[in-house]
Parts: sequence; C-alpha cells; structure tokens
Amino acid sequence: MEVRFEQADARVAQHLAIDEGAEITVRDRVMRADRRPVQLRLEEAGHPLGSVAEQVGARMPTPGGQRHGPRR
Repeated sequence: MEVRFEQADARVAQHLAIDEGAEITVRDRVMRADRRPVQLRLEEAGHPLGSVAEQVGARMPTPGGQRHGPRR
C-alpha cells in the first residue's frame, strides 16, 4: 500500500465537494491473490474495472480501550 498527499484536481474536488487544489490523502492498494495482482489479471481477461469505492472511518478510543504502544 502507498499513501501520499496530492492536490485535488477538478474531478476529485467535485466528487468530494471540496475546493480544487485542496490537499487530499491518496491511498493506493493493489489487490492480490496468490501474490499476483488480481486487478490486472481481470482486466487482461477482458473484465475492465469501472470503479471501486471504499469508506474509512475513525473514532476516539473509549476510556477503557486505550492502548499504549503499537499493536502486535
């Protein structure tokens, strides 16, 4: 997975209802099966991908649910 920051182009800004040029976080991920890129194999087999939507959420930890240090 790759995470980077970019400026929103016109299409992305319209989709997200933000100003063009606003900073956005871009997360790229290649889905794999048996260590092979699945997305590319589907497209090579004549099944083009239209789009993929993913929603990511976060919340503050509950009082008893805070952890100290990285998860293992």
